[in-house]
Amino acid sequence: MAHELDIGPRARDRINALPPEALAALVEAFEVLAIVPERGRPLNADNPGGGLFTLDFGAGRG
Repeated sequence: MAHELDIGPRARDRINALPPEALAALVEAFEVLAIVPERGRPLNADNPGGGLFTLDFGAGRG
């Protein structure tokens, strides 16, 4: 079961400013989070089961 990614307007603006080589890494990160969100780390460490996860990408450049 795939999960829906919610990307806000501010994040969309930042995504649109990424160089093309960073977009491929971002797409891979989105695919991972859509399929298995628990592969990311909880956005709020105090609420690990809150359903919001983040995943670093791009070898420290993401």
